[in-house]
Amino acid sequence: MLVKPSIKVLSAACCLLLSLPISAADIRVVTEYRSHYQLQNEDGSLGGYMTDIILALFDITGDKPQFEVHPWGRTYAEALNNPNVLIYSMSFNPARTALFDCVAELETEHLYFWALKSRIPQPLNSIIELYPYRIGVTQSSNPDQYLTEQGLPKLLRIATPEQALGMLYKERLDIVISAKASIKNRAKELGFDPSQLKQVFELDELNHPICAAFNLQSDSELRERYRAAFVTLQKNGTLEQIRQRWQAVDN
Repeated sequence: MLVKPSIKVLSAACCLLLSLPISAADIRVVTEYRSHYQLQNEDGSLGGYMTDIILALFDITGDKPQFEVHPWGRTYAEALNNPNVLIYSMSFNPARTALFDCVAELETEHLYFWALKSRIPQPLNSIIELYPYRIGVTQSSNPDQYLTEQGLPKLLRIATPEQALGMLYKERLDIVISAKASIKNRAKELGFDPSQLKQVFELDELNHPICAAFNLQSDSELRERYRAAFVTLQKNGTLEQIRQRWQAVDN
């Protein structure tokens, strides 16, 4: 004879399921090498300021990160077209809000336009003044998307920021776009003199939060798990400790 479970039994079973920890999972994590933010350590592993934050997130979730480092164009495509893939450090511009869920706002990025002092000695005052110059942008990057919308005629899409900076010093580009800490470190790493660089312009429309994100087709439970983990990092002081440690390195 079939016996129906009582309401109390069903309730107890539901409570037990809800109380069980979520099983750890292997999570694909895609990013690019980017001075200060994502660095290659001497042993070949991935390091950097933002990577330290991501690793701290995984310490909380218990998942195992499967890091993949590609040029930004491929990194962006992998995260856009595949669910449950974590991408960082992505500038969360308005166009991306309809595609991605920012589960961790790592910091706000301030991007500047840089030139060699010998090429553009005076600051530029408007986006119109950018039109005559050859500007290097990483493919599918935040500056690429925005400046393309503005119709700038001399955008050159480059695979990596290192390649763009090399072209700047060889005078094959007039302007590159970068955060201050990134470009100074990158110039030193490539053997260039950072003192030759001049900040010539800032465009507020390019300054957005830098996020770790999943696309909107990703599991909602997964996204909420990482959002909660980031809140924990903020509250327990780990996030601030990582920031202070990297500020000391930069200084």
